[in-house]
Amino acid sequence: MNKLYISGYLKPVLFPNKLLIAILGVVVSIFSSFSIYAQSPTITYTPISTSCVGGDRVLIATIVAAAPNQIPTSGAGLPVLYWNYTFGTYTPVTAVSLGSGQYQFTFGASAPAGSLVNYYIVAGDNAAIPNLITQPSVGASGYSNNPPAVSVPPSSPSFYVVPTTLIAGTYSVGVGQNYNTITDAIGAYNNSCLNGPVVFVLTDATYSTNETYPIIISNPAASSVNTLTIKPNTNITSTISGSNIDALFKYNGADYITFDGSNAGTNSRNLTLQNNSTSLTSSIFWLSSFSTSNGSTYNTIKNCNIYGNASNTTFSGISISSGISISGTAD
Repeated sequence: MNKLYISGYLKPVLFPNKLLIAILGVVVSIFSSFSIYAQSPTITYTPISTSCVGGDRVLIATIVAAAPNQIPTSGAGLPVLYWNYTFGTYTPVTAVSLGSGQYQFTFGASAPAGSLVNYYIVAGDNAAIPNLITQPSVGASGYSNNPPAVSVPPSSPSFYVVPTTLIAGTYSVGVGQNYNTITDAIGAYNNSCLNGPVVFVLTDATYSTNETYPIIISNPAASSVNTLTIKPNTNITSTISGSNIDALFKYNGADYITFDGSNAGTNSRNLTLQNNSTSLTSSIFWLSSFSTSNGSTYNTIKNCNIYGNASNTTFSGISISSGISISGTAD
């Protein structure tokens, strides 16, 4: 015989050993089942990346319930993606089941260029009391079902940017011009879609304290058609100077970039670049690889006066190397 204390009773109740084992087995089974069945579904997906292709975005998510529950494949209980742009009202998009736990959402076509698109997914299983989850989940609350929803969205939803297009043409860079600094101009280039060649003409004599070095150049839309040229304007002689332990300009897997120092389309040298850093790793141009499959290619630097701090401190005028270390082997 063994003793088992039952809640609400002050004295132990005696049970035969086998009966006690059976009771305990049922209790363990009940609690084990609860811990499994009460688990929320899981939602996994690859976030949408920024793209210059307009129109709808398509996201495929894998949504799986804890057995024996299942995620609905039709009807009001289907998973729902909620999205907005520029922090407006969230719009629901009901999933299309592709089978095998795969659900497709199509959304975002109306988001204008330059907008930030936020989105998250809410899903529930077919349990008698549905288990609900959002992805991302932090900050979400107020769950409801049919359709799955939350009254308070997650605090950090997934997002992507609909980039603007930098129209092909010539832009002046200098005080009071299209862009006040080279940093601003390159920032616009990096974060824009491209539809043809872009030229930045330098209109000031000096570019120094208002620049943020290194100025990183990278745009995956660059091509033999979508080129970038930086040069002094006609009759302008410019100097770009500053101090950075790495470089003034870093090409981060950048392609089809031309620095032409002539202000007359000849071989005159009307652009001077100087890195005043005493760092032994400093350069003026750092042409780096973004990855093993994405180096900086088809780039031209011509008609420029290039200076470092001193011959015994500056690493090089132009470095071609790894994206991690300026003195490392190219990837």
